Amino acid sequence: MQTPQTSLKARYIDITPAQAQRWLGRNKRNRPLRPGQVKRYAKLMDEGKWITSPDAIAFDSEGRLINGQHRLQAAVQADEPIEDALVASGLPTSAFKIADMGAKRTAADVLHIEGFRHPQELGAVMKLLVLWAQDRLEKCNEYEVTEKFRVVRAAELTVPRAYKSIERVGKHKQALKGSLPRSLVAFTHFLYRPAHAEAADSFIDQILTGKGIVDWVVTGESVTPKPEAADRQVEQGSVYDSPAYLLRRKITSRRVSASREKWLAWLIQSFNWHVRKEPHGRLRYRPSDQFPRPEVRGIPELEGQLQFLG
Repeated sequence: MQTPQTSLKARYIDITPAQAQRWLGRNKRNRPLRPGQVKRYAKLMDEGKWITSPDAIAFDSEGRLINGQHRLQAAVQADEPIEDALVASGLPTSAFKIADMGAKRTAADVLHIEGFRHPQELGAVMKLLVLWAQDRLEKCNEYEVTEKFRVVRAAELTVPRAYKSIERVGKHKQALKGSLPRSLVAFTHFLYRPAHAEAADSFIDQILTGKGIVDWVVTGESVTPKPEAADRQVEQGSVYDSPAYLLRRKITSRRVSASREKWLAWLIQSFNWHVRKEPHGRLRYRPSDQFPRPEVRGIPELEGQLQFLG
């Protein structure tokens, strides 16, 4: 059994910006500072929304700062005190190696602590984005395969546009209750919108509301929307259900029960067909099939940054 450290002390105190600045001078062996994280913390402090963290601002037995640099830097930046902060001193010099290794936090927990809005939905969308960057979307059932630091990095790079996709889907959350997960819809909207803005908006609105869905009429190799769908035998050629209708039929059917992997595969299939205006008779995906690839050219916010997610 390890001998207790008699020099270990912990107390709650108010940390002024001046004190925070002095303590930052003891920052000798921390991880690199993340400016985005400091900015979010500072904004919360400035708006009076900062919540006391149970995670101590900590110093080792040699007086070096080993935890809390982002909070201290935010206090300096916001010129606001950190009230009732837990401060620990006298920790073993090796303590920095086990920081953040207690009870595991979810991605949503981490994003909430980091000051992001919609942490639950954002965490799910960012995990999918990381999997997309790693070309592993078929692993969407296995959330533990994405490291949390990559999720936070993805959020830092893609907010606020990611919020817009989450909020667009959130307006119609009742339409998806018990069927297609909202995070999958928000993710695909976010992914496709840079290359296919109008198509992405119309497709998402159609599958969520059922409004604006029209049949497609095939004439030669071209596909054009057909406003009226009453007569399915037309001279111009074959009539197909639009990809939006094919997917919405699964969303609204009480008989369809599918895994996240299958729902995401159907979403990508129908989205690809929608932007290509390519007719198909039905959506189909089996685990033995090759997982469909989203037909997008890339994400502007991630240009030159994919190495941080892969």
